[in-house]
Amino acid sequence: MKACVDIGGTKVAVSLSEGGMTLKARRSEPTAKTGTHDALAAQVIRLVGDACKEAGVAEAAIDGVGVSSCGPFVMNGGLVELAAPNICGGLAGPERGLPNNWQTALLEAPLRARYPGVRVENDCVAALVAERRWGALQGLDHCAYVTWSTGIGMGVCVDGHVLRGKNGNAGHGGHMFVSDDASGALCGWGNIGDVEGLVAGNALKRRFGRDAVELMAAAQSRDAQATAIVDE
Repeated sequence: MKACVDIGGTKVAVSLSEGGMTLKARRSEPTAKTGTHDALAAQVIRLVGDACKEAGVAEAAIDGVGVSSCGPFVMNGGLVELAAPNICGGLAGPERGLPNNWQTALLEAPLRARYPGVRVENDCVAALVAERRWGALQGLDHCAYVTWSTGIGMGVCVDGHVLRGKNGNAGHGGHMFVSDDASGALCGWGNIGDVEGLVAGNALKRRFGRDAVELMAAAQSRDAQATAIVDE
């Protein structure tokens, strides 16, 4: 039985699979951001256990765990920890109001202590690999996957090779600077005027008082202000 884990700045989701396309169980909840910096790993372990109970299987049946996670990643003793400003308050600074002072969030080490066969991948890279295998990018040697959520990132494939970069951090396109006149467009790293600070999910809510769903719905209803924001 495989455990499939997706970690974002807003929620954590865990599914179980026996190797096919059918999920045996699925659990999700808001991303843990309080307590000590092992809280996120503890949350993942608990959700895997809850999913096992839902599926009626023993946790000992888990023989592999695949994790797709927002980043960036840092390595500690060869194991991935998250240095994600949407999760780690010590990186984001007080302006973001996160309820912790973490510089990193433990991830791979606690999971490896509990389960065999753990692999951690950047979420955009994982999505790119999945799309090349099963989805819209099949048969393409030059392609990219872009995610627009709490953060913004990319997975990139060139000449049939998926680019992972140092510590698996290739493709963090959300931190490209695109404006030098962007009042209030503060990203999690403290940058002003990068893509993520301007149009990531929480940035839209912070800058305009409406999230992406609300803005798109309003624009489709011909709301002039929302249309101008979307066009920008």
